[in-house]
Amino acid sequence: MRQSASNKLGHINANQLAGAPDHEIRSEMVSKRLRTEYKRKLMKKMLSAAAAAALALTASNALAAPLVNTTVTLSNNGLSQPTAITATYTTATALTPGEFILMAGLPMNFTKIGNANQISDCTGVTLEVDGVVQSGGSAPTCSLFTNGTVAIWTSAPVAGGATVELHLDATRFATPATPGVKTFSAFRTAAAGGATIDEAVPMPSVTIAAPAPVPTLTEWAMILLTVALGGFAALTINKRRRTV
Repeated sequence: MRQSASNKLGHINANQLAGAPDHEIRSEMVSKRLRTEYKRKLMKKMLSAAAAAALALTASNALAAPLVNTTVTLSNNGLSQPTAITATYTTATALTPGEFILMAGLPMNFTKIGNANQISDCTGVTLEVDGVVQSGGSAPTCSLFTNGTVAIWTSAPVAGGATVELHLDATRFATPATPGVKTFSAFRTAAAGGATIDEAVPMPSVTIAAPAPVPTLTEWAMILLTVALGGFAALTINKRRRTV
């Protein structure tokens, strides 16, 4: 009986059970079952909590509305050129004070001029909401990072359906060194904790132009041009001789 109990209780030292009354052995077995059941219930609660959190996050993201009329323009789309960046969009959801007015990730290889993060510094940044420049008590807070992340927010509430224009002057960023269409990695409004409120769908993009090709002549065009110039020169010389 004791040997069988020892095998069932595995983790209990056989010497601890030697000479122990049967009721104590049964009590130890019951305690083990209770501990196992408690652990099983605790695990179920943890899994349920994790599932609920995942569903809540999914629901939060599903509620995010698309930003409307999203456009981004550059003052200079040449290669490796300082450029002003103007972003315009219409909010879908009202933003309370302290929520991000815009959290954007510039396309890859845009270069932060000065090679240093610009934290809580709005030098070269202008924010307008419905045509009104945010200043004074509603002045924006700005953070521009070397990895191309731009975070701008205002201390004033912004209504849903408001037109927002953000302007970064040409002292802030320079264009990539490679041509082509460059798409933003992020373009959204967000709560102070980072949760998305509204997001651009699709992400805006800008075109970085290749250098304009220098026109050249083919071999046959060069030959024809030479013949034409030669003929014109011969006619001119002949005309002068006749005049003389």
